[in-house]
Amino acid sequence: MKSVTFRYADRKLALAQKTAIQSFVETIFRKEKKKLSHINYVFCSDAYLLNINRDFLAHDYYTDIITFGLSEPGEPIEAEVYI
Repeated sequence: MKSVTFRYADRKLALAQKTAIQSFVETIFRKEKKKLSHINYVFCSDAYLLNINRDFLAHDYYTDIITFGLSEPGEPIEAEVYI
């Protein structure tokens, strides 16, 4: 499995230079001396993001990005980023 992936929850996005973006994120982790397990970027609509905000964070307002850290302290970083 690749360490950086992209998903589309309820909309399709033409993501240009996907491989270059994956390499860029992996390079940042190397330069910062952080271990990366996996980051999943999920592209979604405002309504989808609002539902996540309500369901998981108990916030009833729009936001641009929500991140969830999925790894234990001291373990390689695993996360989901909803955009």
